[in-house]
Amino acid sequence: MSTDATFPKKDLNTFPYGPSVSPESLGLNESRLARVLDRFKKQQSFGLFPGGQLVVRCMGKLAVNEVVGIARGFRTQEARLPRPVQPQTAFPVLSAGKPLAAICIALLEERGRLDIEAPIVQTFPEFGEHGKDKITTLDVLTHRSGILMPDFVSKQSLWGDRVAVQTALIETVPTYPRGTLAYHPYEYGWILNEIVLRVDGRSLPDFFVEELADPLELPALRFGLAGRNPESVAFTYWLGTEKVNVAGINVAENFETQNSVSVLAARNPATSLVCDAASIAAFWLGSTPPRAVNTCARTWAVIVSQTTAMPIRSQPRRRVHLSTVSRSTLRRCCTRSTTASTLAPAETPTTSRKIRMRISKSSPCSIRVQDYYF
Repeated sequence: MSTDATFPKKDLNTFPYGPSVSPESLGLNESRLARVLDRFKKQQSFGLFPGGQLVVRCMGKLAVNEVVGIARGFRTQEARLPRPVQPQTAFPVLSAGKPLAAICIALLEERGRLDIEAPIVQTFPEFGEHGKDKITTLDVLTHRSGILMPDFVSKQSLWGDRVAVQTALIETVPTYPRGTLAYHPYEYGWILNEIVLRVDGRSLPDFFVEELADPLELPALRFGLAGRNPESVAFTYWLGTEKVNVAGINVAENFETQNSVSVLAARNPATSLVCDAASIAAFWLGSTPPRAVNTCARTWAVIVSQTTAMPIRSQPRRRVHLSTVSRSTLRRCCTRSTTASTLAPAETPTTSRKIRMRISKSSPCSIRVQDYYF
């Protein structure tokens, strides 16, 4: 495995990779956990994903940190020997970064620096062109701004150019009326990053590192490469069908171009989270001794592979507490997602515990049903 000249590595016996404790000592059902691990390994051996990591944390303690398969070398055209997955292998986990970006917005709101219900033009005046003057930060957080930018999405060489991103945001014309629920795969990150830059002076990825990841002692939880050797990052592979439409884009067509250094270096908070399963599991569950993030949920498991970054709860609905973020703020800013094939425009976003949405075959695009229960 390649070494990284500037990226700090942690000892595998220290947080968040260890030390591990007996699952039984944490009250976990070892036979059920063994079945989960067996299924994880079988799915990889059957070819559902080339390689991955499965981490289980319970009450701040590490119970399982399992790795299987390969991180790179799955495609013959890669012309390299397969590289096995290690506990510290970083994976691009794509949209798993969206809730982390939302927590950054929640911090700014809680500190009184940003009103997420106010029009974005109060922070980013040029954004109001072409009828976007009433769109709010909350609209973006809840995927209801109506903004989709498939033309700019296709220009990956420009993603790392802030001026180009700004210009695209200013010149874009909303695809749908404000309030229409239409998933923002890339636009979410570009808009929120520009807001954080203008409010705080730091990019959203830098804000996240300094305000959350570093205080939590999670150096491997980063947007983009963040000093890593690109060769040390696992590839993400498309193993699905030939056509999957998301927000007007066939994501299957060029999915694996997201392995490129330029795409990762662009650090779009919506798509460029790069981490290992141990780090993101520790972020959501917290650790001992208490850090900035704590939770009352007993068990939190995370699977990271080339085709998924999937958090799994084993307890009823969790509540997340940040030391400076209220539950009401998180309820509005953060979402839990389940896949739905189609979704019709729904009512204006609220802060209620549960938002029911009508599912229809005539919806504008395939997106995710958001459950705002926190």
